[in-house]
Amino acid sequence: MRNKRGYFKFFSKKGGIIMKKIVSTFVKIAVVAMTAAVLMPATLTSATPINHSGYGQNITDNKLEIPKEIMLRNGLVSENVGEKGNFVTPEITFTYAITPATVQEGTIVTDASNNKTMHVKPGVAAAVTLGNDGQVAFTHSGQQVANSETISGTIVVNIDPSAFPAPGVYRYFLDDTTPISTLYATGIIRTRNTSTVDAEGQTVDSTSDERVYVEDRYLDIFISEDNGEKSVSGYVLMKNNPTNNTAGNILKSEGFTTTDASGYDSYRNYFGRVSKVVAGGMGDKTHPFPFTINIDNAGAPFYCGKDPTSLTYTETTPYSNTINLRHGETFYIQGLNPHAKITYTETNDTNETYLVKARVDDGSSNGTLLAGGDNHEVAPNGTLTVAQFPVSNYDENNTETHVGTTATINPNTRVIFTNTIRAISPTGIILRFVPFVILLVFAASILAFSYKTKSKNKSVRSI
Repeated sequence: MRNKRGYFKFFSKKGGIIMKKIVSTFVKIAVVAMTAAVLMPATLTSATPINHSGYGQNITDNKLEIPKEIMLRNGLVSENVGEKGNFVTPEITFTYAITPATVQEGTIVTDASNNKTMHVKPGVAAAVTLGNDGQVAFTHSGQQVANSETISGTIVVNIDPSAFPAPGVYRYFLDDTTPISTLYATGIIRTRNTSTVDAEGQTVDSTSDERVYVEDRYLDIFISEDNGEKSVSGYVLMKNNPTNNTAGNILKSEGFTTTDASGYDSYRNYFGRVSKVVAGGMGDKTHPFPFTINIDNAGAPFYCGKDPTSLTYTETTPYSNTINLRHGETFYIQGLNPHAKITYTETNDTNETYLVKARVDDGSSNGTLLAGGDNHEVAPNGTLTVAQFPVSNYDENNTETHVGTTATINPNTRVIFTNTIRAISPTGIILRFVPFVILLVFAASILAFSYKTKSKNKSVRSI
């Protein structure tokens, strides 16, 4: 029994030591587990993408596509020619640059759906680049365009998730670096901000200087990590650099689009036409009068021709051509650049002298007279020129440092030339009829004298 008690005593003593070790091991495991449990939420917070409704849907193969749009305005359609009209899109290359943004310490983003927050870090320069060297190119294209349509290009943002040091939210500065002089040369109008709220959410008066085109955007890129592999989980594009951005608020931007309240770029086409009218009883309405058309369209193509339903797309610029117009015919010019200028010259290649006047074709008979006034006597082989007119007042309102003023069409590019020869009396009418008139008057005088003499003789005999 003693041995048994000794055995149990020994076993109990040794068992206690073992149990202590077991308990100690479990305690260590529990501490590790608790530590992991404490640290895990932070890791998950960084790795779990914040839900930004409507954003991040067009990230494919670590490429983010941000739209760049131009609003097309067709002045031809506003002249009631139909729902669509001939249009030539602008040729221009917009340029952009992306750099890590300066982020104020303590800047956070907040998901409005669950109040989850994360601190924002400055972007990593090597992790993000722009495709096509940051260029978005548009080229000339002839097409049918309504009064308000858009064309779109894409700013490609290439993202290398592995270049980020850790999961998190990284902010970048996306800058429109397109020179204003480039916009001016193309004829772009940079439409001002239409929002009544500024970047900080404050109400802005309609005349406030804050309501200008916003050239810059800020881009938050969300990086998550799963099993040691980083990936892009979302993004938010904003028009300012907020310290507290709540998902769904007014600071967001869809891109450089025509619907963005930050303003947009627009481009308008213009047109001209010259018509022929022959008036007067002696004017020859079958004669084709030569017209020389000179067009400086700032290097851009346009449409021209006599049949408005099938005009020719013309890439020759500057353009100079001589066409013939008979009474009732018109030469149409459409799809012109805002800088375009037109000159019309008519030549009188007949043997007659015409009275010629040029006036604005405004749909009435009282259009403004051009070329210095009313009827000009144009002798055979003489000419009448309507001076070079700009098609719009774009150059009057905009410069190489300012392209924010809308332009209107110059009505002087729509001209009617009226040639008149009035009906005249037949040649020699005076020579043929005057002798007979004289004889008739002489005969009447003789008869009258004879009558008076006879009457006098009767009076004498009656005495």
